Amino acid sequence: GLKKIDTVISVSESHNKANINQTVEESLQGLAKIREALPDMDIILSMATSFTCPFEGKTPVENVLRIIREGTKLGIHKFCLADTIGQADPKMVRDLVNVVTKVFPNEYYELHIHDTRGMGVVCTLAGIEAGIPNVQAALGGLGGCPFAPGASGNVASEDLIYMFNEMGMETGISFERMLEAAKYETTIIDGNFSSHQIHIGEPCIFSTSLNVQFGQIRKGITIMGMDALSFILFVFAIIIAFIRHVNVGLVAIAVGAVCVRLFGMPDKVLIGGISSGMFC
Repeated sequence: GLKKIDTVISVSESHNKANINQTVEESLQGLAKIREALPDMDIILSMATSFTCPFEGKTPVENVLRIIREGTKLGIHKFCLADTIGQADPKMVRDLVNVVTKVFPNEYYELHIHDTRGMGVVCTLAGIEAGIPNVQAALGGLGGCPFAPGASGNVASEDLIYMFNEMGMETGISFERMLEAAKYETTIIDGNFSSHQIHIGEPCIFSTSLNVQFGQIRKGITIMGMDALSFILFVFAIIIAFIRHVNVGLVAIAVGAVCVRLFGMPDKVLIGGISSGMFC
């Protein structure tokens, strides 16, 4: 049967009332009944709006400590600090973690961060560096908050795994496999995805068309030190330059040719020459 549950109480009175239509005290009384009925149940008490509330603003630290204090009286020793609407910053996370672990050093803590303002990864890292042993995330960053319009879901699992792997942290999780799963998720769920990784690596339309049309020409053919595509663009730029404006166009082409030789980036510099010849 069920061995572990995660129950949620908002630290903020306003959010708790909006979320489950109870006062914080009523929720604590309900939690006491759960503990009484299930004395051996492994309970994690998640504290929504631990950092900020969409109705009340920044959450006082003492209010967080109160929930932890009441939880320990019920024999609960696992707590999750939740940034419900994604307004926390790394300093806020570090400060709260430092306080709760100092006042209640023997309890177990987790972290639940939303990525509304793009700080989910750094806030999660701040919590880990402050001593949090376990963090929560969502595949693809799926989710949101009904009481915070525009708020995104949890920090994306693949964003965290990418960061951890790059930092040399051992996760035992394949980033590539997780990213593949996240991208598949977006095809079967019509939701709000805040993941950064699922949008990376898709070529732009212009680059794709060049690769499709000229991919074979590029292979092994060089003319005047340039690959075939670059040479074609070079000649085309000269023609346009003479048609439109000889002096400016040729200067642009000359600069482009030098850049080709020195920096090996023909596409960008020659396209710049074409543009100069056409519009200058």
